[in-house]
Amino acid sequence: DTSFGGTGQYTSFVASFSVPVDNSGPGWIDLASDGHTIFYTSQGRKIYKFDTLTQTAVVWADLSTLNGNLKNGTLFAIRILPPSGNGSDGVLVADQGNVKLVKASNGVITGVTVFKFGSLSNLQALSLDLFTNAAGQMGLSPSTFWVGDATASTKNLLRFNISTNTTEVTLSTGAG
Repeated sequence: DTSFGGTGQYTSFVASFSVPVDNSGPGWIDLASDGHTIFYTSQGRKIYKFDTLTQTAVVWADLSTLNGNLKNGTLFAIRILPPSGNGSDGVLVADQGNVKLVKASNGVITGVTVFKFGSLSNLQALSLDLFTNAAGQMGLSPSTFWVGDATASTKNLLRFNISTNTTEVTLSTGAG
């Protein structure tokens, strides 16, 4: 197979991978700073890590092992936090009614922080916010993110600040 590259040239298909999943394929992925490790979710309770060089997958964190309400929900979007970009600073996951900051090591969950958004119950999209430093360089923020609610009645996009634990912006998009 070939695909059309961004430079106007045709490029060859490189590889495909079979990975373990929960309830669907790897719907949301994020590439780690090493350029070959992929973190992903598949609409279940596990966060997977797949190394494209060794073609090995591990469960990075299994949220079904947590207590109480933390063990329920469906994981959708995932973003690896900077500055390391390798998971050691944690990952953010949209988990239906909240966003979780999950930290794990060797498959063991070492911390979970939950960010709530009132009655919103269909949080599926998630993106780290961009910022520009004093030198004028753009990067991903480790402290602010955008989350989207796919509920038909709300259709909200929210900017959240982890440092202050507050929603800074709420936009009604008009589309779920």
